[in-house]
Amino acid sequence: MDPFTITCARRGATLEFFDREPDDVSRPIDYFSVRVRDINLTASARVYHYGPTLVCLFDEIAAEWRGWDESKMWESLEGELKLRCGNDRRGHITIQAQFRSGHYDHDWFVQSAVIVEAGQLDDIARRARKFFGAGA
Repeated sequence: MDPFTITCARRGATLEFFDREPDDVSRPIDYFSVRVRDINLTASARVYHYGPTLVCLFDEIAAEWRGWDESKMWESLEGELKLRCGNDRRGHITIQAQFRSGHYDHDWFVQSAVIVEAGQLDDIARRARKFFGAGA
């Protein structure tokens, strides 16, 4: 399965989803890995997937590309990944990614963001369905 990458419209930052398990998109996804690359930063986490899929989040922000009032969020069941999506109502959407290594205060925590243009949202949602599986 090819990675699913979201590239920041303003700088070289990326948010990449890869190593889908199982690799067969006709089966429900159990795990995936996610990586953020930004200026002087690279971080990745393995995410247990259970419950609402990220496809729902990306489809929702694509459908509401003109803007929305409150942040749209998705969080993995065990908290390894949280995505928060906001907009400036001028066609710019910020996808903030937070990674955690565990639930304790001494575990590491990383946060970064990519900014995308409203015109990219349909393609991002399409690629999310391809990676995570449309029936997920």
